[in-house]
Parts: sequence; structure tokens; C-alpha cells
Amino acid sequence: MTSEGGRGDDRGNTEPQLTLVRNPARAGDAELAGRIRAGDAAAFETVFRAYHARLVPFAACYVGSVAVADEVVADVFAWLWERRADWHPGVSIASYLYGAVRNRALNEAKRAAGDRRRVAGVAADGEIPGAGESPLDAAQRVERDDDVAAAWRAIMALPERRRLILTLRWRHELSWDEIAAMLGTTSAAVQMDHSRALRRLRETLRGK
Repeated sequence: MTSEGGRGDDRGNTEPQLTLVRNPARAGDAELAGRIRAGDAAAFETVFRAYHARLVPFAACYVGSVAVADEVVADVFAWLWERRADWHPGVSIASYLYGAVRNRALNEAKRAAGDRRRVAGVAADGEIPGAGESPLDAAQRVERDDDVAAAWRAIMALPERRRLILTLRWRHELSWDEIAAMLGTTSAAVQMDHSRALRRLRETLRGK
């Protein structure tokens, strides 16, 4: 007779059996995932706070920039929240998040490498804008000021909530929690909106 979890012999003795479990869920993960599927913002905030600080340096190993890594992680959380009703990770939350961040970071690194190749091609042709000019001459100062003005015009064109978040964060240097308290939302939600606003801002400025 064999008892559960061990191998028995005729004398009833058992030996412990090693069981290999792939990507086991941590205690409480199933409950948290279920609460997130049901739209529980507090459960989502719990997961965000537990993993965000660890995921950013992990993503930075792929993209080479903490700022870009922070956007990558925020994008993953934004994607998760938007599709929460169908979220069944199937593995531990940690495994799911690290895998999702790794995939998105690799895609971002690939995109950035393509940008660098295009810049290198321009440099090889000797067409680097501004090459050989003295730094910050009058024309450059005007151009720099124009760029700053263009950036703030783009910010002012953003939806009210995202414009407010960027302004409070950049000009008034409020913390994520302080901004969240002002808006009556969570720190996670503020950081996700901040990431989206930055993406929209970059797209606008590229097209100016």
C-alpha cells in the first residue's frame, strides 16, 4: 500500500517522494489573481507594490536605461489591468510578471537597436545635423528654447488627467503617492498614466 506523498513497503514504512512542480503559484496568488479579475484595485495595487521595484532593474538589464525600464514595467501593468477580466496567469504571479517584462523589454531593446542602426547610417554618410558647429551658439539656443516650448505645447494638448500628472511630477516634483491622493486613485494608476502620457508626448514631438 502506498500512502499519499510517499512510497510504502509491506511494513508500512514510507520514503518521502520528490515532486517536481513547474512554476508553482505562491500562497495567495490564486486569490489575488481572482480579485484582480473581479476588478479589485486594492489587490492590483498589492501586486504592483510587491513587484514594481524589482521588475524595473530587471528590465533595465535588457534596455540599458532605468527610465525606459520603468516605462516597460508600467506598460506591462497597464496591459494586465486593461485585460484583467481574462487574466488567468497559470503560473505564479512572479513568473508571469518577469516573463511579460522580459518579452516587452526585449522588444523595446530590438526597436532601440534599429534606431541606433539608422543613426549610424546617417553618421556614416556624414549627415549628422549640427556636426562641427560650436555648442550652444545663438541659433542652437533658439532651437533649444523652441524644443522646450514645443514639448510644453504637446503636454498642454494631452488629456486633462495626463497633463496634470506630468505637470505635478515634473514641475512640482510631487511623489506618485501624493499625486494619487490628489486624484483619488492609486499610485499604480498614476504611474501607468504617466507612462502613457510620455509615449504620446514622444510620438507628438517626433512628428513636429
